[in-house]
Amino acid sequence: MTHDHKTKTQLIEELESLSARVAEKELARLASFPEQNPNPIIETDLTSHVTYYNPAADECFPDLLELGYNHPILSGVKSIIVACQSDKQESITREINLGDTIYEQKICFVKQSNLVRIFNYDITERKWTEQALDRLASFPEQNPNPLIETDLMGQVTYCNPAASKLFPDLQTLGHNHPILSGVKPIIIACQTGEQDSFMTREIQVGHSIYEQKICCVEQSNLIRIFTYDLTDRVRAEALEQENTYLREEMQTELAFGEIIGHEQSLHNILQQIEMVAPTDASILIQGESGTGKELIARAIHTHSQRNQKPMVKVNCGAIPRELFESEFFGHVKGAFTGALKDRKGRFELADGGTLFLDEVGEIPIELQSKLLRVLQEGQFERIGDERTRHVDVRIVAATNRDLKQEAEDGHFREDLFYRLSVFPITVPPLRERREDISLLATHFIETACTRLNRPKVQMTPDQIKQLQRYDWPGNIRELQNVIERAVILSREGVLRLDLALPDIVSTEHLPPPPDTKLTTHTEFVSDVEFKRRERENIVAALEHANWKVFGAGGAAELLGIRPTTLVSRMKKMNIEKPD
Repeated sequence: MTHDHKTKTQLIEELESLSARVAEKELARLASFPEQNPNPIIETDLTSHVTYYNPAADECFPDLLELGYNHPILSGVKSIIVACQSDKQESITREINLGDTIYEQKICFVKQSNLVRIFNYDITERKWTEQALDRLASFPEQNPNPLIETDLMGQVTYCNPAASKLFPDLQTLGHNHPILSGVKPIIIACQTGEQDSFMTREIQVGHSIYEQKICCVEQSNLIRIFTYDLTDRVRAEALEQENTYLREEMQTELAFGEIIGHEQSLHNILQQIEMVAPTDASILIQGESGTGKELIARAIHTHSQRNQKPMVKVNCGAIPRELFESEFFGHVKGAFTGALKDRKGRFELADGGTLFLDEVGEIPIELQSKLLRVLQEGQFERIGDERTRHVDVRIVAATNRDLKQEAEDGHFREDLFYRLSVFPITVPPLRERREDISLLATHFIETACTRLNRPKVQMTPDQIKQLQRYDWPGNIRELQNVIERAVILSREGVLRLDLALPDIVSTEHLPPPPDTKLTTHTEFVSDVEFKRRERENIVAALEHANWKVFGAGGAAELLGIRPTTLVSRMKKMNIEKPD
């Protein structure tokens, strides 16, 4: 017993010595950057006349310069300086009340100068909490919340009836019980001064989430741990955040609401969705802006086994660089300026569901490693929090960039690209779906008339041909905007497409729309002549496009066919670019 007692005594002395050294280093560090320090710092001479104070002190004590050493915050400092000089003390800590605010002051003598530096910390909230906890601790048996006491070694010395009922194996497991996980290093940190003598943390045990207030009991070797069950509140907050997010999403959801069309390329995509949706494979949707990539993502989520949970969208192109980490992973209160409360990130909101990363190519490369870790391990930490959180999220990403090329050029992590593109889906541009234009336009007319409270209008065959002749660089989104504009300008049931997009009739270089009706021709040519003319036509288009096949201004666009179709015909006809 004597040996154990001696060991604990020595431990306490060592901790106190270490605590003093740590505090000294921390004060020196804070004093190195007084202008940036968020806590008030005041310097006086040995007669307690103010010689300097930082911006935080000026904000908290605006009349400090006027009152000088007569200011209440400096009450009694002069006598403390005299006492410390006689006792040869280098620093002293005290508490001082200033109205409704309680400050902890660390008064330090600056070596090799005649200055005294006073660090002020607002501990009002902490003191109120400690007082409330003291009242609860006075009647532990009646406290409905679990109360646990441990010694400095983390061994349980007492638990009230509420703790025994909620954690029946607490006495058996002692400091190895999950509810005390991590308490031992916290005790050491508190004793060394690396951690405040009072702290609050959240801990998850099984499916329950608890808030713990851990206090070092003054003038004793005990740690008091107050535990509160937050499970219902946390779930309610999560549900509220999820509902808020879904309301925001409903306001921004694309108006076309469902996949429309009968082009073969679209049917191929629907078959891909049907095959991959029930799996948890990561999907990369590629296509030009406005082609409906988000619509494809929603169809994947709807047909997945996760459709009872939300699909959370992140527009990576709209997030400021400095807020990416907070947007993805969330933050705790006080993690940075403006972090007024805990906030869940998109990963937590999407837990159990689908996370849609739109414009994924815009994610800064320095953050991509953290994103890769979540995709591989399902683990992350909020900003300002040491607790590792686990999520189960299915990733669907979308981009209008060539991410493979970006990875080869070093602008996008190659390992992240392959992690995202387990199952790639390419959405064709509207110019390769000309037969679907009339169906989409009719749908947009109906929805626009209903939403804008306009009388119903119909398109004429000539207007359909006009729409099919246009190149639609903005794809489906541009078509939707043009139709809505035409509906607004309509009068007496006539769709004013000419006013909505007057340049549409000037696109004579584009091919005529497909004509499904049989027409009678007075002339005809043989199959051999037809193939010769077709070959000459393809060669002419290639020469006009400088032998460019793909993309804007390419031969495939001029001919009104898909690039893959043109490449196939070139191989069949042995058409090659001349040297």
